[in-house]
Amino acid sequence: CANSFNAWGRKARGGGYRGYSSWKESIIDQTGYLRERYYNAGLATLQSMGSKYAPGNGRWPGKVSYFLNDVRSYRRNNR
Repeated sequence: CANSFNAWGRKARGGGYRGYSSWKESIIDQTGYLRERYYNAGLATLQSMGSKYAPGNGRWPGKVSYFLNDVRSYRRNNR
């Protein structure tokens, strides 16, 4: 996904990967997708989301939590 602002590897309809014109555009699209597919379906924790996204992979929530904590730390230190 080089030069596409697509940090999540979101697929495009018809194949390949989606391209975005900015990080802001990609973040808005990705968070809307997560809200629609997971949060609105009552999946509000990493554990519950993981059971749908990566069933059978009990390590998935911990891996995501690691990166989420890294982002939180960056935000705290760069305000």
